[in-house]
Amino acid sequence: MNGTVNKYNITAQFLYELQGELHLNPDVVADLSGICIEESGQMNRVRVTGIKGLPPPATTKVMIAAPGEYQAETTYYINGLDVQQKTQMMQNQLQNIFSGSSFSKFSAELYDYQAEHPSSQ
Repeated sequence: MNGTVNKYNITAQFLYELQGELHLNPDVVADLSGICIEESGQMNRVRVTGIKGLPPPATTKVMIAAPGEYQAETTYYINGLDVQQKTQMMQNQLQNIFSGSSFSKFSAELYDYQAEHPSSQ
């Protein structure tokens, strides 16, 4: 894989994976309140400091892990005229791109669209 490791994508991964400052596991709690992620000076390496280990939580007795599949989300901002038609075109293009894939679900949703005769921008 030819990805890049830097403080920005590691920070993004932490924000995606974790909810809050305490990460609970059956055998330890990771206190992330003092975390510091910085460039290490070496290519594709970062320095992560400030994480403290705490005793395990009293109520977490088991953790279940299983081989998983992949999930991907993306957001497209479509603006201007004919938003609903543009949205349909985008959905058609994505379905064509992924037609050979074995996704269990493909979903494209329009969350909101422009007012018919807006009084302002």
